[in-house]
Amino acid sequence: MAREELIGRTIAGRFEIEALVGQGAMGSVYRARQTTLGTTVALKILHRGLAGEPMFAARFLTEAQAASRVDHPSSVRVIDFGEEPDGLLYLAMEHLDGRTLAKIVEDDGPLPVARIVEIASQILAALAVAHDIGVIHRDLKPENIMVLEGKDDEGRARDVVKVCDFGVAKLLERSEKGRNVTADGVVVGTPEYMSPEQAKGEALDARSDIYSMGVLLFQLMTGKVPFDASTAFGTALMQVNDEPTRPRLLNPKVDARLEAICLRAMRKRRADRPASARALRAELRALVERSETSERSEAMVEGRLIDQVEARPRRSGMVVAVAVIAATVAVGTVFYARPEANVEPRANVSPSVDADAKANAKAEADAKAKAEAEAKPKAEAEGDAKTKADGEEPKKEASLPKVRRIVVNARRGRTKASAVPISEEEMLQIPTSSAPAEKAEKPAAKPEKPAPEPPPLPVFPEPPPPEPDTAK
Repeated sequence: MAREELIGRTIAGRFEIEALVGQGAMGSVYRARQTTLGTTVALKILHRGLAGEPMFAARFLTEAQAASRVDHPSSVRVIDFGEEPDGLLYLAMEHLDGRTLAKIVEDDGPLPVARIVEIASQILAALAVAHDIGVIHRDLKPENIMVLEGKDDEGRARDVVKVCDFGVAKLLERSEKGRNVTADGVVVGTPEYMSPEQAKGEALDARSDIYSMGVLLFQLMTGKVPFDASTAFGTALMQVNDEPTRPRLLNPKVDARLEAICLRAMRKRRADRPASARALRAELRALVERSETSERSEAMVEGRLIDQVEARPRRSGMVVAVAVIAATVAVGTVFYARPEANVEPRANVSPSVDADAKANAKAEADAKAKAEAEAKPKAEAEGDAKTKADGEEPKKEASLPKVRRIVVNARRGRTKASAVPISEEEMLQIPTSSAPAEKAEKPAAKPEKPAPEPPPLPVFPEPPPPEPDTAK
């Protein structure tokens, strides 16, 4: 019977066929209206050549019943299945308004990591439920996966995945073992997505679907299948013997972690693959969660840096103000330690040094008077006076380090600075060149209390002029 001749026919007394939607190796898919409920369904009619096989028909009904037990949001819901009196086998499923995954890859090309993980996670969730009840898909490929447009809880666009045709490929394999099924276009599975054990005709388990899932990941990352020979047999042979090309060699933008997961799912030995659909799904979800955590951490760090940059001008102004205050305190401390600077301009001379100089001058005058009284030669007395007078300058020079020490102490943040009188022996031990001040270990602190005002300088009377030498 031609495919178009079924349009208008009612199947099982309640599914009225309206239009041909698609066709494949196993049969054709029609849009039909369920007359009892007035809803639209997808009706799959198997080829006459397959339906005419008694063993195949029995297996189809068994597997269709098993597929109807796969109750998961990401699995196409099976509404009804059966056999018409003329031997026509049908499978009624929920009608889906979307695109196949094959069409998405064709239209959109390689997909970003987040979208790949989102789609693959939904496929694997449906596979996990099917595997729990012993149903193996065995023909997992983009044409058997529908993607609808939906929204998440926050109203954002989201891919809604539906996996179709559970268990049908398994039927084909069993039929081929029973009798030679040679219907036109019938292929036992799809060579581009077959696992090596399936290509070799070995017993299959859930890990065969894991391999097919790895092929899907490869295609979603690169837009291509890993193995594609000129013939179906050549492609199946490559599945058994050849290693896949690394996806990043075909698409440099592929995430290295996703590539590693994909290649592990495509290991030749099923024992080397993830143990279950749930395990593979957990690996994919962890990849995205780590990426989201990293992005949140980077966003937090970036936000902190922005806050610091925005706050930096204000902090700089505070630093400048503190520096000005510290400099003012240091300078004020130095001048407070030198009150004589307000009396008369004497550069670099402390009060104690000035007092010592006056005392020395008086002693010098007394010595000179005594020398003249003893009738020493005038020239010798004048020479001695000059020698002693010349000694005043070194004492003044020696006082310079004392002043520098006061300045250094003020810069180090000491709260008190005073000029302590020192002896003449200590003055001679002070080097004329001061060493550079050490680097302050702590920032300048505010002075606790101003230094007490030093007592006024003593005023000494001028020495009397020398008495005339009456002896001469």
